Amino acid sequence: MKPDKWWNNFDKKELNQVVLYEMYRQGRFEVAKTFALEMGMEEPLQDVQKFKQMWKMLDSLDRFNILPALQFFIYLLFFLNKKKKKKYTHI
Repeated sequence: MKPDKWWNNFDKKELNQVVLYEMYRQGRFEVAKTFALEMGMEEPLQDVQKFKQMWKMLDSLDRFNILPALQFFIYLLFFLNKKKKKKYTHI
């Protein structure tokens, strides 16, 4: 009898989700979409939008355009002030 491989102990659904999120982290959105379809998973659209926003900011910063990053930080400060009912002036 063959011993179990270490990867056989993982829940396949959770493992597929880890793979999907790693594709988002790498900015491979089309590949992730195809992977989700083939695995019968629904894409977490809110999380996908967050990753796309992050990649948009990184791309802008690579081109020395800081406006999208500044807009995000202004939004984040507004969100934190509204959520915590505490005045944040920096992150």
